[in-house]
Order: sequence, then C-alpha cells, then structure tokens
Amino acid sequence: MERKRRELFRIMNSYEAPKPCPDIILTLHSYLKDALSEYELPDIVEAITGLNEPVHANATKKNTIEHDGWSYTYHVRSIEDDSITEAKRA
Repeated sequence: MERKRRELFRIMNSYEAPKPCPDIILTLHSYLKDALSEYELPDIVEAITGLNEPVHANATKKNTIEHDGWSYTYHVRSIEDDSITEAKRA
C-alpha cells in the first residue's frame, strides 16, 4: 500500500493538468489507469488532493466512471484557464 502511495505521489508531482479542463476527475482517471500500476477508482480521491490547481465543483452536474466492475459517481470538478481566472478577478 505504501509503495502505491509513493508511486501516486511521484506521478502527481509531475502531472500537469490541462487548462481549461471541464472534468478533472475523468481526466485523472484516464491518465492514472495507464500511469499507475494496480490503479483502482479510490486512487482518484487521493490524486485530486495532490493537484496544485484550484478546482471548481459543479453542484448540479454529475458524471459516473466505471472501471474493473466498480462505478464512481461524482460532482464534476473543473479547472479553468488562467486567463479566464484572471479576467474574473479584474
């Protein structure tokens, strides 16, 4: 378990989230299922906390990911483009 956590930390340390990203959880799932050995859906929860980007939750929009016989339904979270974020602050 600890080895997997270190591997996830290493992967997330070098991960560059796309901007804008309308569904960062789905994007992370697609990335991690190839990058992380023994990937499981709960790894997304730990990965999202390792992002160095502000993540915006949508209270009304949901999505479901299915992987290895499991499903994960979540509120969609997005990352905005830096230029959009800066324009909103101005």
